[in-house]
Amino acid sequence: MTLLKQRSSLCFFLAQFISRFGDGITTTIILYLIGTTSKDPFFIGLVLFAQYGPMLLFGFFTGTMADRFPKHILMIGTDLYRAFVIIAMIFSTHVIWLLIMLVFLSGIGNAISYPARSSFIPHLVGEQQITEALSISQGINSIMQIAGPGAAGILLVLTSPSNILIIDVVTFLVSALLTGGPSK
Repeated sequence: MTLLKQRSSLCFFLAQFISRFGDGITTTIILYLIGTTSKDPFFIGLVLFAQYGPMLLFGFFTGTMADRFPKHILMIGTDLYRAFVIIAMIFSTHVIWLLIMLVFLSGIGNAISYPARSSFIPHLVGEQQITEALSISQGINSIMQIAGPGAAGILLVLTSPSNILIIDVVTFLVSALLTGGPSK
């Protein structure tokens, strides 16, 4: 794990770790809010479509965008954009349709951020360490698919969904700071 000893790659992977943690928190909190507010399973399915649909609908275009524009700028921009969307969610926790629209907007940010992060890895580490870097990146994604929602479930016992969304805003801001630092 020599990559984690290099400041630029450590900052990059920490940013990814924190950002993916925020993604897991958001998904769980929104599903909780929709499930408790509407009690209609249709809306839960709609939330999942709103979250992952942008990747299906725009993935080709956002992948191309990641190839044409500075990747670190896209990563910072999408972290800040998603933080803004989460702030809007805080004020929309009881308005189901608005919340679903905001999830879709957040999904657009994800559709831009994920390809930018993936395509930045070779630029960051070079050809010799690309396998190690991809392993770390995939490990982070796998861990955060469990840890983010798990932490959100524990936090729901301790505090309100709005407070948890505030934590999520902080994750995206910290991720943007780490990405904007030495990982350029």
